[in-house]
Order: sequence, then C-alpha cells, then structure tokens
Amino acid sequence: RGNGNPGADAKVLEVPGSVVCMRFTRDSTLWVGSFRGGLTALRGGQRRTFRRVQGLPQVDVLPADGPGQGLACDNVWALEEDSCGALWIATLGGGLQRFQPRTGQWTTFSCAEGTLADDYLSSLAPSRRGGLWIGMASRGFAFIAFDDLRITCYNGTLRGDRRMHSPY
Repeated sequence: RGNGNPGADAKVLEVPGSVVCMRFTRDSTLWVGSFRGGLTALRGGQRRTFRRVQGLPQVDVLPADGPGQGLACDNVWALEEDSCGALWIATLGGGLQRFQPRTGQWTTFSCAEGTLADDYLSSLAPSRRGGLWIGMASRGFAFIAFDDLRITCYNGTLRGDRRMHSPY
C-alpha cells in the first residue's frame, strides 16, 4: 500500500501452502490457489481462505461436506473467471469446480458425478466459443460449454477421435 512499512500488510497477504496459481478478477479480488493450501481471496485488506481440510487455523474455513458445500480439494492448480463473474477452479484430485462469489454457491464436476474422466486437473484455458478448456493430468483434455454445462472429454488424439460426452 505504500505506507513506508513493507511488512505492514504481510499478515493479510499470507496464504497457506505453496502458491501454484493466481487470478485477478474484475471485482478487484486476487484469488490464490495453492498446493495443500486451498483457495484464498484477497480483497480490500481482507483475506478469506477456503479449505477442504478441517482443523487447521484459517480465517474462513468452508468444508466440502456434500455437493455445493465448498472446496473439494486443497490442491488448486488453475483458476479462470467467466463472463458472469464465476470463478472456475481446477484441482489436483477434486475435479473442476465453479464458485459463484456473489451467492457462495459451489458446483462440482468430477469422476464421482460422471462428468469428468479424471479428477486430477492441470490447467484451464478460456475459449472464444463460450466455454473452458480443461487439461487433465493423465487423461487428455476436456471442454465445458458455459451455456449448458455439457462436458466433452477428449481422450487421445488432437482431433478428438476418441471422445465421450458427459450427461451434463
């Protein structure tokens, strides 16, 4: 903040785990994803941390006790924001999640729901078609269309010769 003390805001900027990815969203929030540290939102001098693991000292711990209840995995590997302001979260072990910051609603796409071929995700890339490309750690890649949340998994070739459609 430029107050002459470089360590003055250090407590607010602390995030758990090893930082893996960051995304600055249009509402002036800096989202930080970390390995074993979950997801942290930094905005206006405030910090809010979302964790899967309970019992750790955090500012705000929101568990994932069921569908729509919170972060599915503490290993956050990639972050993207869509045109509606939702944050998309690729986890290493918990699949893909969409978090609506305005409502606090979580949506999970994973092997358990039958929507992804792999829960270990490595990257996200926005598409001009209104969707998101999803890199899977060991099973190729996938595409989710924002209009109907349908996921197409491409498992093998660049042309997508072998693909399967999710029920979404």
